[in-house]
Amino acid sequence: MKKCHEIDYQVVGEPMAEAAVITLDPGEICISESGAMLWMDPDIKMSATLTDGSSPNNGLAGKLFGAAKRIIAGESAVVVQYENVGKKRANVTFGAPFLGTMVGLNLNDVGGEIFLQRGAYIASAYGTSVSISFAGKPMGAFFGGEGLIFQSIKGDDVVVFHAGGSIIQKDLKPGEHLFVDSGSLVGYTKGIEFDAELSGGIATMLFSGEGIFNSKVTGIDNGGTVFLQTLPFSKLCMEISNSLPRKN
Repeated sequence: MKKCHEIDYQVVGEPMAEAAVITLDPGEICISESGAMLWMDPDIKMSATLTDGSSPNNGLAGKLFGAAKRIIAGESAVVVQYENVGKKRANVTFGAPFLGTMVGLNLNDVGGEIFLQRGAYIASAYGTSVSISFAGKPMGAFFGGEGLIFQSIKGDDVVVFHAGGSIIQKDLKPGEHLFVDSGSLVGYTKGIEFDAELSGGIATMLFSGEGIFNSKVTGIDNGGTVFLQTLPFSKLCMEISNSLPRKN
């Protein structure tokens, strides 16, 4: 039995400045991170809530616990719902916080769950669970450069997320692995193990500019998919900071 509302989406705009248009039938709802909405049709009713709709029978304690998990995952406590209260189809459009690429993904195509870097999530169908997940092995969590906590997005319909620059999708079979620069890993599916390894010898670690550890993603079980970004926001900020004039 389907748990999430069934929504349609379209990515519009120019490369590096894209937006995602979600179309709702009458009575349908989508949810988003706070502040992601750009514009919407008059028949869309917007409301702030503590629930993403994945556990509609939760009491106040359950809703507060869900809000706390979203905060830990790098999102706001509040989920914004957009409901089509009209009699015809209506649109709501979402934007990204910085230049890059919008991606729409049906969670049914990736086993019902994807793990996203903090801040990557934009919007999804009502009923999608937005929670937290620990990032693989302890070495990967503490030294892989991606952080200890990822967002766990679980459901059976569409999720929209954002990547800096362009997005590259890599499918890894069981036993295949890939070394990923810090910050370049946007997300991964089931069938991927996340870890970290030393980036090389002493000279390489100190002078390559790539840090002491690299993230390592490996296909396990039946294999999985990783989503990579070509312009991590952290690198962009670093380049901007380095180009600013220094005070004497």
